Amino acid sequence: MGALQFFKSAKGDLEGSSEEEPYYFAVAEAALRASRPREAVEALKVILARYPRGDYAPQALYAMGISLESMGRAADAAAVFRQVAQRFPDSYEATRARDRGIRSVGTPMLGLPIGGGYSIQVGAFARRELAEALAKDLRLAGVGDVAVQEGREATPIYRVRAGAYATRDEARALGERLRRERGFSYNIVPR
Repeated sequence: MGALQFFKSAKGDLEGSSEEEPYYFAVAEAALRASRPREAVEALKVILARYPRGDYAPQALYAMGISLESMGRAADAAAVFRQVAQRFPDSYEATRARDRGIRSVGTPMLGLPIGGGYSIQVGAFARRELAEALAKDLRLAGVGDVAVQEGREATPIYRVRAGAYATRDEARALGERLRRERGFSYNIVPR
């Protein structure tokens, strides 16, 4: 039995106990070591929701950034690293975030950027393969955080979205760059 499975088997004994916060952090670390960053993110979300100022909060935020980075979500990772530096400026993790070139600017965001903020939409297709081809082209052009989202319509529409930004102006900057360099039109959309 691997470490991740072992920790998951202990969930019933530790969830809700005084050891819940370190338990979820151990699950996240085991998931990262097992190259399962999505599972790490889920465990880290629990820590950050239940213990936003707990002993493991700076470590959990930093590990969230590492997880997102390994999932190819560089913009979300950078935003999380920035939160570490803003919310816990004296922590070791803030130093590690600064060592990555992350600088805290503006007012700290209170929530995680996951699912919040703005992206740009650069295409919408009836066929998934067309959306995937555009997404691949954007990634090859160096655009970060590119995703194809399947709509909930009866006949699904596949939307190509890029970027993860806290403000509309930051999203607009990417859209304008793509318009200038590649001739794309774009819409700013909530994440």
